[in-house]
Amino acid sequence: MQIFNKKSLIKYTLVSLILGISVTLFTRNADSLTNIINILFISGLFALIFGLVSFILKVGLFDIFLYSFGLLRMYSKHFQDDLKDEKPRSYLQYKEEKNKHSTAKEPFIISCLFILLSIILTILTYF
Repeated sequence: MQIFNKKSLIKYTLVSLILGISVTLFTRNADSLTNIINILFISGLFALIFGLVSFILKVGLFDIFLYSFGLLRMYSKHFQDDLKDEKPRSYLQYKEEKNKHSTAKEPFIISCLFILLSIILTILTYF
């Protein structure tokens, strides 16, 4: 059994690193090691935010709102022609379908790794 999805792990790593690098491009530090520490820490924070959002969505905090807006979309006049024969799903079917997907482990693994690396580099550099 696989503990985490490698493709998702790589995706979260690349996205958080790109965001961390783009944020640190706007700072002006002469020391390149300080920039590396900042990139790792900011990337870890972005991965932590992604993980928290995916965890909240996985737990189902906003499920009733998302389900109700989906029903409103189905019954709106704009989409009536596309969905003539389609019957609306029950809330239980919606929950079962939703729980088959996403996991929130990968962003937490990446955030712990990046933040731990930045803390270790900070301790080794400044103390």
